[in-house]
Amino acid sequence: MTLLTPAQTTSHLPPITNDVPSGNNPAVSASTENAPSSKTHTPQELAVKLLANHSAFENPNYPDRISNAYLKVIATGKLVDGRDATPEQVELAKELLNNPETFDAIDGIGSGYKDGTLSWNDMAVAAGQFDSISDRSLLVQTRVYFREFAAGANDQYVNFNELREAAGEIPSTRTFSTPAKAVAKELLNRPELLRKLDIGVGFLGVFSGKQDDRFDLTNIDYMRGRSSDIPRSH
Repeated sequence: MTLLTPAQTTSHLPPITNDVPSGNNPAVSASTENAPSSKTHTPQELAVKLLANHSAFENPNYPDRISNAYLKVIATGKLVDGRDATPEQVELAKELLNNPETFDAIDGIGSGYKDGTLSWNDMAVAAGQFDSISDRSLLVQTRVYFREFAAGANDQYVNFNELREAAGEIPSTRTFSTPAKAVAKELLNRPELLRKLDIGVGFLGVFSGKQDDRFDLTNIDYMRGRSSDIPRSH
């Protein structure tokens, strides 16, 4: 069922800073930090590499977040805990620093809003690894591909059969993008989240809606504010 006024969601994350903790703040020379990377990867390829190096790159003050300040530290050849960075990690940090448009393309793609950092959800969505993102991030992606899921150009709802078509579980005459297929499949793999999305909320947000095997944009927005933002795997 639908809610008359879409729920407004706000971030309750603490403010993210780019400060490097005292004691782990090596002098970053411009020549080292801005030395060109010899490789160029797509945002998806970089996201896969960032996920593989996530524990080494994340901001210890804000776990799960990668900031530019920490990329600058790693570009000098050191991890933020003082250990030596691997050549691959140094190369990866330099490539991101020298391609801010790539950083910007990944920032917020998983959460739906930009905050100047890269979260696990951001990187996993960019990498196409939807099975590891949080319920909230999955709902963000469901909203992104809603019109692709809906059979009619002006349809207000996506029903479960349309979702199964997109996931490739039942035959379809329609064509779906690769990420839309993956998002549909992952949503179907989370039956409890899908059930809650189906029920949503009823008139004026006072009562629960009814279970009728479909959902609309309003229910997505309503559930986004009530779903976990913790990645499913890390």
